[in-house]
Amino acid sequence: VESLSTGEPKVNYRETVTAKTPFDYLHKRQSGGRGQYGKVIGYFEPVPEEDRHEAKDGIVFVNKLVGNDIPPSYVPSIEKGFRNATQKGLLIGSPLIYMRC
Repeated sequence: VESLSTGEPKVNYRETVTAKTPFDYLHKRQSGGRGQYGKVIGYFEPVPEEDRHEAKDGIVFVNKLVGNDIPPSYVPSIEKGFRNATQKGLLIGSPLIYMRC
């Protein structure tokens, strides 16, 4: 017979956005040589209920790159960075869901 211990239930909260929210992020880091520089402009918006089936892990990533300055091979890493960033929301630190970025 195995023993069973119980405790207070833990609620798995989630966060989401309720309105379209723009962002403009500049990354500059000096690392000896030329350093690193990057700028990302975009927006987050809620995913309507009828489109939530396409939300992988609750997030829809849309690639709207303009021009050829960023090689297409970089896009999967950019998407991975966005998905990692959604694992900790700003309000209570819970994962974000039903969001398009």
